[in-house]
Amino acid sequence: MAAVIPSLRIQFTASATDAITGLIIIGGGAGLEHAFRALRSFVKLSADIPDDRIVTLTGYASKPGEVKSDQSLIEEARKLGGRMAEILTSAHSPEPA
Repeated sequence: MAAVIPSLRIQFTASATDAITGLIIIGGGAGLEHAFRALRSFVKLSADIPDDRIVTLTGYASKPGEVKSDQSLIEEARKLGGRMAEILTSAHSPEPA
């Protein structure tokens, strides 16, 4: 049995078209995919956020704190944050003339 430790932050705004959600799910093995699907479904049911505005990252760790030393996973988390920023920036960019 895997211990799945989800990290979830949902930002609700006045307009779902302006909202973006990032899901980072770290688990110890089995159950990670189920946790991912459950959290994604929760987000979709809680707010009408389009699929392209839900960005995700999954990873594995066998014990608490192990992720801190996984440089590739940390880099992927940085990329996730960058992608979220790009999506938000493009949503608020003025239309080209």
